[in-house]
Amino acid sequence: MVPDSGDDTWAKIALDERSTQQAPQMLQKISDPLARAVVWGALRESLHDGALHPESYLATLEQALPAETDLAVDVILGAAPSVGVIGALGRYFAAPTHRDRLAELADALLAAAPPGSNRQLIAVRAVIDLTRDVDRLQRWLDGGAPTGVPVDEDFRWRVLIALCAQG
Repeated sequence: MVPDSGDDTWAKIALDERSTQQAPQMLQKISDPLARAVVWGALRESLHDGALHPESYLATLEQALPAETDLAVDVILGAAPSVGVIGALGRYFAAPTHRDRLAELADALLAAAPPGSNRQLIAVRAVIDLTRDVDRLQRWLDGGAPTGVPVDEDFRWRVLIALCAQG
């Protein structure tokens, strides 16, 4: 049972401990995309509120996100400022290994995303924010961006900022 699974109210949903632990498996079994979006949103809010350890959220992302295909969930994941929750999650981790795991997840999502899709845009933004591969970013800036990614002013600025941040 998913509270407010129809997203009919402005309620803030908090999953209990058992549901949070089962979320990676549970998300893959929920057929209704809106109900899945509610669960993803509840997990994200728990992370932001400090009620869910970032490592647990990262493990859920790694296990359940690659199988997620619905646009409603892409919108939930892209709701964080500028890059979506994958890129934003990098702020919760100091260890380079955690950021590397996030970058690998973003790379996997980018590789699987249909060219020109919302998911591709969310994934490419996360890659820009998380990768330590300066050569890759430079290639993208020089015209070698993935097929389907709009190489507009916003894209170029994101890549330039990422390159500057890495020296």
